[in-house]
Amino acid sequence: MRDLAQRGQHRVKLSDLLIAAAAQEASVGVLHCDADFDLLATALSFDSRWLVRG
Repeated sequence: MRDLAQRGQHRVKLSDLLIAAAAQEASVGVLHCDADFDLLATALSFDSRWLVRG
């Protein structure tokens, strides 16, 4: 999160952060419809995939 904060991109929902952290811990990806996960994937180690884009 410090990486995101230094870039001024630290405004993500707590629930998204918790899901992303759990995905990293379990070594799984996240299928989502929320740009926060793409942002979190740049700072954490998990695969972020859009379910629907539009």
